[in-house]
Amino acid sequence: SSTYVHRIHTETFEKDSLNIGASSPHGIALSSDGSTLWVASNQSSHFFRIETSRFHEVGYQPENYKIDETVQDSYEYNDGVYEPLELVLNSNGQELFISCSDMMINEIRSFSTVDGALSNVFELDMTGRQPWHIVIDPVQSILYSANRMGNTVSVVDLNSDEITYILDDTMNMPHGIGISSDGSRVFVTSSAMMGGGASYLHVIDTSTNTVINNFNLGTDVIATGLAVMQGTCSNCD
Repeated sequence: SSTYVHRIHTETFEKDSLNIGASSPHGIALSSDGSTLWVASNQSSHFFRIETSRFHEVGYQPENYKIDETVQDSYEYNDGVYEPLELVLNSNGQELFISCSDMMINEIRSFSTVDGALSNVFELDMTGRQPWHIVIDPVQSILYSANRMGNTVSVVDLNSDEITYILDDTMNMPHGIGISSDGSRVFVTSSAMMGGGASYLHVIDTSTNTVINNFNLGTDVIATGLAVMQGTCSNCD
């Protein structure tokens, strides 16, 4: 599998690439000033800090950190234990959150962006929820996780560590997740990837953490990742 992270220049569409040496780089998170890119290897249970100014540097190897102290030191070994999937930074950029998608692990972990040290472990309430894509509310200290096999969305209060769940009968393998710029709406896709049926876009009101709308995207659609345009209205349900 690939060990490369690619950067595309939006004006010229030129691509440059960095080999981090670890298999299946997946989630990425970019610091607000664009100087640091975080990426995790889905197979080796390591994550990396990339200095974006060194992308072109021959022989550059980004700093790497282990998801857990029990993980092997070599990022070239595919242990397949934690299966880190998606990354997101908190509002001040001091903590990095990573969803650990292995069905037996069932965790979201946070790490210091200063030294990569483990800050917190959020354990979901049952084996097999499989946290997938994650977002953080820009207004409140709340993290939302689309739980791929749990057919739920986790609501993680980052102040109290309390975890609750949003359920809806139409959720079928939730995958992508995004949040409006004002934090009032969370958007989740259901991929229906394995069981068949319709894919959906779910709209969640964050003031009540309830699903307020479900848009049927069709039965021949596998809805996965999504992006929310900045400045989208909050009262356009």
